Formats: sequence, C-alpha cells, structure tokens
Amino acid sequence: TDKRKGEKVFVVGEQGIIDELNRIGIETRGGSEFENSEPDFTKGKKFEVDPKITAVVVGFDKKINYYKINYAQICINELDAIFIATNLDKTGHITRDDQEWAAGGTIVAAVQHSAKKPFRLVGKPDETLVNYVAQKEKVIFFL
Repeated sequence: TDKRKGEKVFVVGEQGIIDELNRIGIETRGGSEFENSEPDFTKGKKFEVDPKITAVVVGFDKKINYYKINYAQICINELDAIFIATNLDKTGHITRDDQEWAAGGTIVAAVQHSAKKPFRLVGKPDETLVNYVAQKEKVIFFL
C-alpha cells in the first residue's frame, strides 16, 4: 500500500499547478475552489482546514485572497505541512512589455510572513527543477 495515500496538497496558484500535481496522482485542494471564499470572523469560530493536507504549494494566483493565505498558513503552522514555493518573481510583464505587475514571489511572501517555517523553492531560479528535468530526460546542463 502507498503510505502517502489520502494525503493532499493545498495549492495557492493557478490551474496549471493543480493539473501537474493531479497528473502524477497527487490530490489537491485550493486554486479556484476558494476564489470566492471568505472566512467567518465570528468570535470563537475556528478556521477549518482539511486535516489531510501535508504540503502547501504557493505560486502565482490571479484570484489570491485572504481566505487562501490564511488556509495556507494554518496548514503550515498547525498541520506542519511542507511549504513549497514555485518561484520568487517579484514582478513580471503580465499583460504588456512596458509595465510590470506583482508576480508569484509576492504571493509567496504573503504566506511566508505568517508561516512559522521557511519555504522550499522548487522552481525558478532554484536548480531543483532543472536537476529533476535533466535526470528524467538524461540531459546535462552546464550552469
């Protein structure tokens, strides 16, 4: 039996992240699922999260909101979920070349500010992804 069966990843990010995780058999929560969600601020109300979340992946998310940030930090801080960042881009040319907009790194920073442990960078500019692809495709990169 697979010891990780039933574990889930919470995604603060776009559908592409969810699709890639699902493609390799990882169950996810988040993404567009919570794009219109708001927490209940009633005094004494607990913010409930899926107890099977074992990792949080944070990347660029056009529909970022307080609910997603809070869900992520609770998973990291209360469930001891692994905190993974896809990239640390501060800005990017999202809609046009002559104007930069806030990018994925700003969303990682929002979650990091309330998380009680550091993230693990697995995308650009970290070499983890390059090494994985190189090993899988048997390619040698000279960096």
